Amino acid sequence: MSFLYPQFFYGLLALAIPVIIHLFDFRRTRKVYFSNTRLLHQVKETTRSFYQLKHLLILIARLLFIFFLVLAFTQPFIRPDEDPALASLHVGLYIDNSKSMMNRIAEDESGLSVAKELGEQITQLYPTDAQFKILTNNKHSVAYYKDRAESIQFLRDISVGSTQQTMGSLLAQLTNQTLTTTPGEVYLISDFQRSTFGDMRISSDSTTRLHLVPIKFLDNANVAVDTLFIQNPFEIDKEKLSLKIVLKNFGDEQKESLPVKVFLNNNQVLVTTVTIEPRSNASFEFNLGFDLPEISTGRVVLDDYPVSFDNNFYFTINLGEQIRVLSISEDRSGDYLSSVYGSRDLFDFQSEVVTNLNYATLQDAGLIVVNGLNHLDKNLLNQLEKAWTSGITILIVPGIKPDIESFNSLMPGITMSDNSEMTPLAIPDFRRPFFENMVENQQKSITMPTAKDVWQWGADRNSLLKFLDGRPFLSEIRPHLFVMASPLLDSMSDFQTHALFVPVMYKIASRQGFVNQRLYNRLNDHEIKIHVDSISSRDIVRLKNKTTEIIPDQRIINQEVALSVPGDELGAGVYDVMINGFRRTQLALNDDLHESDLSVYNFSDLVEMFGDRPNVEVIDAVNASDVIDQLKTKYEGISLWRYFVALSLLFLLVEVLLIRFL
Repeated sequence: MSFLYPQFFYGLLALAIPVIIHLFDFRRTRKVYFSNTRLLHQVKETTRSFYQLKHLLILIARLLFIFFLVLAFTQPFIRPDEDPALASLHVGLYIDNSKSMMNRIAEDESGLSVAKELGEQITQLYPTDAQFKILTNNKHSVAYYKDRAESIQFLRDISVGSTQQTMGSLLAQLTNQTLTTTPGEVYLISDFQRSTFGDMRISSDSTTRLHLVPIKFLDNANVAVDTLFIQNPFEIDKEKLSLKIVLKNFGDEQKESLPVKVFLNNNQVLVTTVTIEPRSNASFEFNLGFDLPEISTGRVVLDDYPVSFDNNFYFTINLGEQIRVLSISEDRSGDYLSSVYGSRDLFDFQSEVVTNLNYATLQDAGLIVVNGLNHLDKNLLNQLEKAWTSGITILIVPGIKPDIESFNSLMPGITMSDNSEMTPLAIPDFRRPFFENMVENQQKSITMPTAKDVWQWGADRNSLLKFLDGRPFLSEIRPHLFVMASPLLDSMSDFQTHALFVPVMYKIASRQGFVNQRLYNRLNDHEIKIHVDSISSRDIVRLKNKTTEIIPDQRIINQEVALSVPGDELGAGVYDVMINGFRRTQLALNDDLHESDLSVYNFSDLVEMFGDRPNVEVIDAVNASDVIDQLKTKYEGISLWRYFVALSLLFLLVEVLLIRFL
């Protein structure tokens, strides 16, 4: 047994006081006057020995009361086992401040508030000269050692973030030996979310003692928006656009009659209820309405209590951007193309004869279709290569007798085909991203078009459409460069009259337009690309809403801006994309979907994974006070002062009872 304040042992000198009182009885005698000796018979006789025993017992009770009271003030404790890590003055501490930590562990207490409280109390366990390296999920935070006062203030200032870090990344930062001393102990206070914590492998030969403190929530059920998209993006009449919303139930129980609201341009356009089976999806769709503005913003609102961080899902719809399509042919024979791209809402279609072509129009196009040319002169070839290099999509449809050599520099590997028969095309793999939302009923027995190829480019397993014998019919042989094997002539192919023709041509054109635009993005997206006309390297792109304005890292590639969005600095919502003070478009950002899956590694899971690691300890506790009690027992030993206070009060009660009843 050891004593935290041994100087209080001087208080044992107070034991002399009851001894002195016992040896020298200072009680005053009282005179009792009585007139009748019969009263003497009413006095109980007391022997001298009984009188001495009573006073001796009272003396012992008083001595024990003082003795145990003094011991309580000395703070006695049983020392823990000696361990070098326990004496470390450098401690690592990770506080999980991801969105999932907003889940409740009690009616009025979140996981993050408990984690911050635990972190603050852990700093109190160590000597005043201890140093603490504190880390959160914020990617731009630098973990360096702080003293106790700085650490407590840092912990109190932690707020919820929008990013996550894996176990490996956290330990690499906390145990980095390059610039600072390796901590002897590291605490990870987290919900240990399965979907975000990554690889849970930990080195077994580390000299750092690792403590895992899992936060236990009341309930891990949650529903969130999985995705949403335009159900019929290839519909020419955009008054008929239909929005499909997919919800996902991450819980193990059915979610019945979940209220869902949809807002479009701050107006509520839909109220419905959805029932979702456990660990499954449910979807619904509705028409977006008439006369939508060029840029519309929307929000899906779920009434899913108590997990509320992902109850709002934001999206934008940009209908104002037309795709410029330029067709280059021998004699304006582009009837099929004009039928496809003739929609004034979606496309700005222009057909030019190659002999009268103004090369300046190539750089303004979003899609260039080289339709039925047998020969490319050198000037046109150079302009096409320049346009393709600048990011413009090009589709090359051959003539009946193409001059292979004039196309080779743009499309190396093209050779003439010796096929002379009309051959059916194989059914495409509709699961590929190119065919996403293209065909509503993906029948296995669909009738495919036939074609006769005039050139070929060898085996292409990534071809979008191919013949039954595997020869490619339509391929993206280079990024944004599409090649078709047959001319769009009735004598060479019936693809141009097949049901697949319009959606395929729309999809090719959609590389820079509405059909392929993203209605939303996630805060964990590493890079977001936005198509903006007339932008130069000198222009600065800003993201702005009512509360935040930032200049993200950006790269301008032709007519696209690649933005590196700092998810830990932004929250979910709709942001204006500002260029030179003018709003050019809007960007909808939402939380990482993995955060919505609240499945965690619980205490038993962590024990199973790390139970054989001598440097890893998993702490099981219901609340913060239980965790601190366990840690105090380990680091401070078993405190005994409460027991001595109880003994002191017990002997005080014994003294009172002896005086009263004996």
